[in-house]
Amino acid sequence: MLTNPPYESTAQTSSAASKPSRLMIDAPTRMFHWLFVLSFLGAYLTADGERWRMLHVTLGYTMAGLLVFRVLYGLFGPRQASLGAMWRKLASLPSWLKSLTMNRASAPINWRQGQNLLMTFAVIALLVMVVPLTLSGYGVYNNFGDFLGGDWLEEVHEFFGEAFLMLVLAHLILIWNERLAS
Repeated sequence: MLTNPPYESTAQTSSAASKPSRLMIDAPTRMFHWLFVLSFLGAYLTADGERWRMLHVTLGYTMAGLLVFRVLYGLFGPRQASLGAMWRKLASLPSWLKSLTMNRASAPINWRQGQNLLMTFAVIALLVMVVPLTLSGYGVYNNFGDFLGGDWLEEVHEFFGEAFLMLVLAHLILIWNERLAS
């Protein structure tokens, strides 16, 4: 009775390796993500200087358009792209915070869930922050600040741009930390 154990174990490991360990993200969501990244990076890099102003404005409007796409796709797209999934993750925040105060011997703290909650919060904050960023940019471009007195609108726009950058960096750190943990 001859069997081939190496062949059997190879077949078992290849089938186990082919199973995805993470949720798969569809092509439109990936495309949105990378266009969003490139739009923000380009807008941030062209923020200073009159020479690049139209490119900066165009990239800002592109971010607003991408936000509209993502909201509509999150509402009407497939289940894995649903915005409701993010809200459901955030809904687990109170129970996770309660687990922090529990006896650690009976239930260890699930730090991975906390990291996922922070990641979800960062993604939602990035999406929400596009609105004041683009509205203030629109106001600056159309000189609305002059009507209301001073350069305060430019400062508001710059504040949201820097805050957006901080959220992007936090998002990247969380991703990097997740990759190190797995």
